[in-house]
Amino acid sequence: MSDAVEKFREQQYKVLVGLGHPERVEGLMRIAAVFARRQRGRIVAVSVIVAPEGLTPAQAAEHVDTELLESAEAMVQRAQDFGAELGIAVEPVIEFATDIASGIAAAGERYDADMILLGFSPPAAADAEAAGVPARLTERVAGMTGRSLAVVDLPEGDQPARLLIPVTET
Repeated sequence: MSDAVEKFREQQYKVLVGLGHPERVEGLMRIAAVFARRQRGRIVAVSVIVAPEGLTPAQAAEHVDTELLESAEAMVQRAQDFGAELGIAVEPVIEFATDIASGIAAAGERYDADMILLGFSPPAAADAEAAGVPARLTERVAGMTGRSLAVVDLPEGDQPARLLIPVTET
């Protein structure tokens, strides 16, 4: 790739999409594509593999469970394929980290993302612990990075129920 093309790609607007569930990939990609197209940008599709306790992310990358890696690869490949259907460039990324939030934040920094998009589906009403996961993850990612952050509620299929874009005064 020429230096000019590489420089353009580096400067291009980037929407980082955190992927965690295969059934939500297309819905998240549709929303990310809207943001990316408005800025003539592209999407960075990230699946985070959490390092087992006692291993660093680098060690986890060397000794990753094959099934876990194949699942992550399939998810980012699906995102890339769906991006092609939508006519938007997608860079697939697998990030190894100590937890999901730090993996998303690290990828946001590494790829110089302008926006991070996270998606959640509501947990079962009886699962109080799961109900707090979206808020905790969102707070941790927001606290680790100064990037714009959008959170979407995808209850069923790939149609969003709500989209939250926190805004702060600078």
